[in-house]
Amino acid sequence: MFFPDDPPGFYHVPFHYGDPELVRGDLAAGGWSDIEHETIQLNKTIEDPEAFATALVFGNPLIDEIKERGGVSPEDVVAEMLSGLHATFGPNDMTMPLSATTFVCHAS
Repeated sequence: MFFPDDPPGFYHVPFHYGDPELVRGDLAAGGWSDIEHETIQLNKTIEDPEAFATALVFGNPLIDEIKERGGVSPEDVVAEMLSGLHATFGPNDMTMPLSATTFVCHAS
C-alpha cells in the first residue's frame, strides 16, 4: 500500500532466510557437517494490538526507512499495520503463530 515502487526492506532481514533446507545447504557448502536443525513453534497472544502495531513500525529500523521515503506519516503506517493484524488474526483474542529454527553442526 505504501511505497509500492520502493518498499522498505527491513523485515526481509530477520525473516528472509526461513527455509531450513536452504540454510542446511548453505552450511554444508560452507564446510559444516553433521547438520541438524529443530523448529520450535508456539502461539503468542497479542495482549495490546495497538501497542504491537506501534512497535512494528517504531521499534526497529523500519521507522528510518519510512522517514527516508517521506510522503506518509508513520502513524498512518501504524494504522495500516493494525488493520492488517486484525484482518489476519481476528478482531479479538489475537493469537499469532511464531517459530524459531536452531541449527547445530560441526566444523569439517
